[in-house]
Amino acid sequence: MHYVSLFLLTAISACSATTPLAPTAAQLTWMAEEIGAIGHFNMGTFESCGIGLDGQFSAGGPVVPPPSTFAPTDVQPEQWVAALATAGVARAVLVVSHGCGFNTFPSKTTLPSAGFVYNYSVAHSPWKGGKGDIAAEFVAACRKHGIRPGFYHGSVNNAFLNVVGGKVGKSWVAGQARITQDDYEKILLANLRQLWTDYGKLAEGACLLRPPCCPCPAAPALLPLPCCPCR
Repeated sequence: MHYVSLFLLTAISACSATTPLAPTAAQLTWMAEEIGAIGHFNMGTFESCGIGLDGQFSAGGPVVPPPSTFAPTDVQPEQWVAALATAGVARAVLVVSHGCGFNTFPSKTTLPSAGFVYNYSVAHSPWKGGKGDIAAEFVAACRKHGIRPGFYHGSVNNAFLNVVGGKVGKSWVAGQARITQDDYEKILLANLRQLWTDYGKLAEGACLLRPPCCPCPAAPALLPLPCCPCR
């Protein structure tokens, strides 16, 4: 099966401003690259987590498909990236955690004080016997083909952590972790630190939103999380 169609190509568009602004070196690099791509391959590719198009849990409530259901048989990040390189893509972002809360990287996050282990990831799935890491394979393929890699890690909705709109819910269903709002922010930060430190230099980091809010700066400037609310 081919997964290249999961990637969305993005291009730079011009905009007008009343006051001319001088771009930073990073912005000049971004503009020179011209073509980027973002791709989603996750639990939500196969299963519904009960989150509707409005970003809220549906009438049936949240659903947390067990990690045992994540068992793809033909995952080829090398193929995805090779196709992107053919299209002239210079940077590519992979969604490594989205509305379901399933991580396609082996999250190391724990909160001993809360008895919490982030056990909703590829490390707890049958894919490659729990030893796989889609994020790592994606990064390696990007570097092989001369594409700058990046990650997107969602923060607004997380069915596993019972989070909707950036807020932890007050009731739970089977499969959800029982955490507090403070726990959630610690968990999110720990996941992000792992992504920003374990995979080498990244071209782009997650763009986090905590409604009603504007985008945070890209990593690592986004840490600590309190930078996120609009000022």
